[in-house]
Amino acid sequence: MHALKAKTLSAGRTNALRHLRMLLPPSIAGCDWKLLNRDAHMSKLAALLPILAIVLGCTPPTPDLQVHDQPTEVRASEFTTRVVEYLQNNQRSGSIIYEGSCTSDAQIIDSFRVAVPGPDAPPVQALRNAFKQDPRLTVKQDDAGRIRVVGGNVRTDLLDLLLPQVTFHSENNPRDAAESLETLAEVRRYMQTHRMKFVNVMNALAPMPRGAHLSATLKNSSTSEVLDRISQTFPGVWIYGECATSSGDRLVDFTFVEF
Repeated sequence: MHALKAKTLSAGRTNALRHLRMLLPPSIAGCDWKLLNRDAHMSKLAALLPILAIVLGCTPPTPDLQVHDQPTEVRASEFTTRVVEYLQNNQRSGSIIYEGSCTSDAQIIDSFRVAVPGPDAPPVQALRNAFKQDPRLTVKQDDAGRIRVVGGNVRTDLLDLLLPQVTFHSENNPRDAAESLETLAEVRRYMQTHRMKFVNVMNALAPMPRGAHLSATLKNSSTSEVLDRISQTFPGVWIYGECATSSGDRLVDFTFVEF
């Protein structure tokens, strides 16, 4: 009689546990502790899920089997932001040009590893120290004192393009000044011929005017020289990013950060 009662209780417990498994998240039913941790964060029964898992016979993993998230790679936003913030804090104009990778939604990202530049060294040395983790990054200072940062094997043919004439008509912010350059027939024709396309080009609202105006005509100047001329009137950093798609097209991102 006692044996029959024990057998009946055991069968009842098995059926109860089976029904309980059906009502709980798959992470418990399958004893998947990685998913269980996720469900615990999302559920109102956060504190009970691990206990229920053990009741159902799931064995907790040993510390050696715990799954740890891999560190995320540094994105272009972090790379450029750190450099721009440092240059702005030191009031040093310049440029950043880099080679990135194209995403499926036509964005440009990169994996450069950049530390935060220290405060106890001259700008070029401080940035070199910050770039020690990544030999693809270089920095130098030109004769005019501008800081030049280059990332990867970026192609500079568009920046080297010689323009017969660029005229500025009293633009009062760097975005409008750069637009005068980007809409030139020579620039558009060159980009079309070489399967290049602008992405995110000066899409933000124009910055508030600070009193400066650019009225000038440049002749036989390269694209990069015109950008430098803009940064003389509106101190800051111009950024050129480029990537190649799987079909062979080239995406280009122009950005100007005014100090």
